[in-house]
Amino acid sequence: MPDKRRVERLENQILQTVGPLISHGLADPRLQLVTVTRIRLAPDLSVARVNWSSMGDPKERSKAAHGLEHARGHLQSAVAANLRTRTTPRLEFHYDESIEKAARISTILGDIARERLERNLGIREASLEDVRAIHTMYERWVEDDSCFGLVCPTREAVEKWIEEYCLVSDTDDGPVGFIHARRGVSKGNAVSPEGEEFVEVCDLYVLPASRGDGVGGRLLGAVLSAAEEDGVTAFQAFSGSRAQSAVMRFYERHGFRPWGVQFFRSGKST
Repeated sequence: MPDKRRVERLENQILQTVGPLISHGLADPRLQLVTVTRIRLAPDLSVARVNWSSMGDPKERSKAAHGLEHARGHLQSAVAANLRTRTTPRLEFHYDESIEKAARISTILGDIARERLERNLGIREASLEDVRAIHTMYERWVEDDSCFGLVCPTREAVEKWIEEYCLVSDTDDGPVGFIHARRGVSKGNAVSPEGEEFVEVCDLYVLPASRGDGVGGRLLGAVLSAAEEDGVTAFQAFSGSRAQSAVMRFYERHGFRPWGVQFFRSGKST
């Protein structure tokens, strides 16, 4: 029986041979999404089990399996040329379900975490008692340095937001985000006729630990719903974020469209 190190070396050689060939060395469209995940040699080295996975539905996986069988001879020859052993292990292809299972488990755990967050997450109108928390989060926002030219407002200014659209997001551990928007009347521009009433999203911030959990989307959705209940259906938003691509995707998911883009180039680090 071959020693463990030799078996591992041969398995790695086979993986390095068939992996690249299947991924981009064979002109077979059925194999474009196939990835070799593992090679396992039989104790007597007579058989090499080639575990593979593929993106796509069961129909696409079936096509990939037929493609692998069709390419067996070519792959077998390549392994024989690279191994240079007296006998070449016979390749057997097996679909690796562990990747798919792991993805399903990850999805399930993510759903559970989101459901738990939604149960514990509250969106409500801000009150004067929230001014301090909002101001503290804004200070954190400035410290993040995630926006160009962001300046923290005074607490007196934040107090005035309470009379406008100002919502906070609460969890069991306290506030994790806020949104501030105000009503305005258009003076006339390319997207809003003169006299049209609109709501402008001025500030939207979520603490780093809660980002990616849908908090910002829920805050924005709550403001849109509140404004629509007040009869306002036009909305605008401005962002000085350094991550403009992510911001654009965020607002587009909520029905916004970009209105002009301003660029800059500077030799200084910003």
